[in-house]
Amino acid sequence: MKRPLCVASGLFAAAVFFLLQFLPAEEFSTPTDRESITVNGIISGKEERISPLSGDKQLILYLKTANDRKILLYLDDMRYRLPMDCYLKVRGKVRNFTESRNPGEFDSRNYYRILKTEYSLTDVEILGIGGREDYFSEGLYQAKIYFEHVLDGILSDEDAGVMKAILLGDKSGLSDDIKEDFKRNGIIHIMAVSGLHISIIGMTLYKLMRKLGARIIVAAAVSTAIMYSYGVMCGMSTSAFRAIVMFAVNLGADIIGRSYDMLSALSLSGVLILVSEPLYIKHSGFLMSFGAVLAIGYVLPAMPVVVREGRLKLISVSLSIMLVTLPVSMSFYYTYPVYSIVLNIFILPLMSMLMLLGIMSIALGSLFLSAGAVTGLGCHFIIRWFLICCNVGKALPSNTWYAGHADVWQVVIYLMLLGFFVFLGGRTVRIRLCTGKDKEHRKRILDYIRYFLLLTGLIVLCIRIRPELRITALDVGQGVILLTGTIQ
Repeated sequence: MKRPLCVASGLFAAAVFFLLQFLPAEEFSTPTDRESITVNGIISGKEERISPLSGDKQLILYLKTANDRKILLYLDDMRYRLPMDCYLKVRGKVRNFTESRNPGEFDSRNYYRILKTEYSLTDVEILGIGGREDYFSEGLYQAKIYFEHVLDGILSDEDAGVMKAILLGDKSGLSDDIKEDFKRNGIIHIMAVSGLHISIIGMTLYKLMRKLGARIIVAAAVSTAIMYSYGVMCGMSTSAFRAIVMFAVNLGADIIGRSYDMLSALSLSGVLILVSEPLYIKHSGFLMSFGAVLAIGYVLPAMPVVVREGRLKLISVSLSIMLVTLPVSMSFYYTYPVYSIVLNIFILPLMSMLMLLGIMSIALGSLFLSAGAVTGLGCHFIIRWFLICCNVGKALPSNTWYAGHADVWQVVIYLMLLGFFVFLGGRTVRIRLCTGKDKEHRKRILDYIRYFLLLTGLIVLCIRIRPELRITALDVGQGVILLTGTIQ
C-alpha cells in the first residue's frame, strides 16, 4: 500500500468527524454571566491589544486553571510585571462567549471551546502574583514585543499592522477595512504563519548552516529548534504547527537519506493535532490549512494537462485549492470570493519578497531606524499593490458568490466524488504508460467519467432545496428580531 500513514490518518480523521456528529460536545460548567468571581491559575499566553472602547493599550492573558482549561483575562492595569508561567490570582466579571444567533455568524463559543477556553473576565483586579517564570516563553514574548516596536518605528500604522500580522501572527494592529478587504477578496490566508514562513526562514537557515560547514544533524536540529521557537512566539496556530512538523520531517528525511513525502508529513501533523484536540476537525483554519496542502499533493496532479501544463497553468494551484476548500467556505462563511483564484496570481509571487524585506527591516531597524525605514519602503509599495488588487476585486461585478450553507451530507458526497476524480486521474496515468491501439480511447472515456463525477459533485454541493414556505429570523441585538419570509 502506498502511503499507509495517509490512509490511516484519513480514516482516523473521518472517524473523529463522524463521532462528533453523534456524540454530544463537552459542556463547560461556566459561571453566571456578569458574576464577579475569584480564580487562580498559571499564565500560559499573553498579547497586547488596543482596547476598542478606550483606545488604550490592553493586556490579554490566558490563564490555565487546575482543570487544564483556560480563562481569557482582559487587563487594563499595565503596572504589574506578569511573566509567562507565573501563578496569578485575580477577581473579575464573567463574560461568557456567545453562540451564533444568525446564519453565517461567527460562533465565538464554539471557537473558544476548540481552544479549550471556558470564558473571559473583564474589570480584572490582581490579588496575588507568585511562582517562577518560564524564561524561554517570556523571552520569546519580549522579543515579539520588541520586533513590533521596531516595525511601529519604521512603518506607518497601516503598514506596520499588516507586517505584524504576516511576520509575527499578531492581527490586532490590522485596520478593520484592510482585514475586510483581504477577507472579501480571498487573500486573508497570507496573514497566517504557515508553510511559506517556515520554508523561507527555516530552509534558508538550514542551507546557510550547511554551506558554513555544519554537520547535517546539527544544522537540522538548530533549524528545527529555531522554527519551533518562532512558532511559539507567533502563537503556534494549527497552520504553524503543521508547517513546523512537516519541516522537521523534511530535515529528518535528509538526515537518514530518505526521500521526503509531503503527504505523509501532512498526515503525521494532522494526527498529532487531532489527538491533542479532536474538535479541531470542526475548525475552519485547520480545514483550510490542511485542505490547501491536500489539494497541491492530490488534486493538482489529477487535473487535466491543459490546467497543469497548458494555458491555465498560472491558476492551476489556486484552482486545485478552490476545489478542496470550497465546501469549507460554504459550511462556515456561506460565501466565496469569485476572483480570488486570479488575484492570488498577482499576490502570492510577491509574498517571499515582502517577508524578506520585512525581516531585513526589523534587523536593520534594530540597529538604526533610518536604515530599517529604507527597506520598509519596499514593504510599503508591495502592501500598496495588494490593496490595489483588492480594490480592483471589489470593483469587478459579482465579486462575491453568496453560495449559502452546505449541509454535511452534501459535503460528504462532494468529497467522495472528488476522491474518485483524483483516483481515476491516477488510472489515466497508468493507461498513458501502456501500449496498444485503444490506449487513447480508454483514456478519453476515463477522463469523461472523471469530469462527470466532478461536475456532479459540484452540483450536489451547490444545490439548495428550499421549502415552499421559509421564514428566517435575524437577531440584531437589543431584544429585536427581524422576520423575513418567502413563499415559492
